[in-house]
Amino acid sequence: MKISIFTVGYKSDEIWKHQFPLGVGYLSAHLKKVFQDEVDIRMMAKEEEIYEHHPDLLMLSSTTQVIDIAERIAQKVKEKLSIPVILGGTHISAAPQTLMDSVDIGVMCEGEFIAENLVRIYMNDGEYRHDNLTGVKGICYHHINQILVNEKQPYIKDIDALSFPDRNIGKKARNVYLYTSRGCPYKCIFCASQNMWGNVRFHSAERVISEIEFLVDEYQAQSILILDDLFFANKKRFYAIAEAVVNRKINEKIKFEAFIRSNLVSEELIKKAKGMGINTLKFGAETGSDSLLKKLKGDLISVKDHQKLIDLCSKYHIECYAPFIFGTPGETKADILMTRDFILKNKGQLTVHGFYHMTPYPGTSLWQYAQEQMLLPDKIDWKDMTMDFLNDKFDWDKIIYLNEKCIPLYEFKEMIDQLKIDLEFRSKE
Repeated sequence: MKISIFTVGYKSDEIWKHQFPLGVGYLSAHLKKVFQDEVDIRMMAKEEEIYEHHPDLLMLSSTTQVIDIAERIAQKVKEKLSIPVILGGTHISAAPQTLMDSVDIGVMCEGEFIAENLVRIYMNDGEYRHDNLTGVKGICYHHINQILVNEKQPYIKDIDALSFPDRNIGKKARNVYLYTSRGCPYKCIFCASQNMWGNVRFHSAERVISEIEFLVDEYQAQSILILDDLFFANKKRFYAIAEAVVNRKINEKIKFEAFIRSNLVSEELIKKAKGMGINTLKFGAETGSDSLLKKLKGDLISVKDHQKLIDLCSKYHIECYAPFIFGTPGETKADILMTRDFILKNKGQLTVHGFYHMTPYPGTSLWQYAQEQMLLPDKIDWKDMTMDFLNDKFDWDKIIYLNEKCIPLYEFKEMIDQLKIDLEFRSKE
């Protein structure tokens, strides 16, 4: 049996330009471990490779922004190959009732064991039917002109049991991606992480070190980008990882980049981070207004925390990056000016790494708010949901704007245009 795995639009996302997203890497590795020589599993870099492989089953992964491309690919595969198409990823996990006619099954949230179950069914029965899908947790599928949504699959408790993900990287690769946890306990209004991954589950320090050493030994990796937002949340685990990296002299072979949440910061932690070879830290700043920050991310974080992180990074010579978001419901002109002043105050210490419009996506509380306030259009063209103000494809006429009550759209646009000038931002080519 042959299975093709394809991530829709991954090369259009800057962070994944040269590597497959790790979600499909975990899926591929798990299926290979379980089925071994029974199944020929390949991750595809280009759509045409699917047809060259001529699989018995296609697994697609897609975000909301490129779900229209996923639908086009699924339709084409149906026409050319007449095989079942299974769709996973953040969009279908958050909005299972949007399952397209061209897709047989949607996989919601964590997919390794669900996909394993679906492959077994297809190997045994040669097709998918209501009677062999009705008991499968974590899926949605078509049945008699309706979309059925089954009970969710429980999240994997011991994520150390998962294999290292498959990667498409070569020797001496830079910024090799690594996850050391799944899920998040926080409930930022614009983020669907908790909907997709549930509460936080950590890999053990031993597992993290083992995977880092594997990347150094197998690929001679030059640098590793740790992608999880909460790498530093379990401080005992972080200190164990940092100590092992130093003791085994891994920091002499490789450098790290990582994400952090500013309220988790202490000088001891930043000092340890520098010692283990972390030379870049990224955090979600979002705004320079305390009142707005609490609406976005809860009461446990403040602009003072942001400033402490920036100052400590400067002290220990760690590069500091952060994105900012504008257009949150309730944001005032004063809030926007506070954000501008915060950025200007930290010029030279902080690099703005994202200049975004607050966009509601399925699976977020912001999406629920937009639905309740009837701020969503009757028909959404998902590809128009571009967040990045600096993206040439950003279209003011197509955005979903949620803050008309506080700042009329035309005034908001004027303020954003002025911010681009004040902060010397340039559109991306």
